Amino acid sequence: MERTSLTTWIERLGRAWEQRDAAAAAELFSADVIYAENPFDQPLRGRAAVRDYWQAELAQHDQVQFRFEIIATTASGGVIHWHTTLRRPLTGAPVALDGIIVVELDAAEQCRSLREWWHIQ
Repeated sequence: MERTSLTTWIERLGRAWEQRDAAAAAELFSADVIYAENPFDQPLRGRAAVRDYWQAELAQHDQVQFRFEIIATTASGGVIHWHTTLRRPLTGAPVALDGIIVVELDAAEQCRSLREWWHIQ
């Protein structure tokens, strides 16, 4: 996969997060995506499940600032290190998140597989 394709995909995901747009985030995923937000829980399956997940998460996020760096590319995706700061809308509490995602994109550059590990500060 070309680094520019992976960069474009993660930039769009970050923008959707910053704009709190669950529909825009969901459009980045294939209809049959497998989305493992946590290595210990059952993965989400399908774009509708991803949209619902993002919608619930975004209700708890405000003033999101997303940054990333591409660690590696593979034939169909890559590994991305991301950092996000945000505020909880109800309390105003600041939150910092740091994570890694491994993604595989299809020919249409939609994500067909996402595995994620993250920590909250």
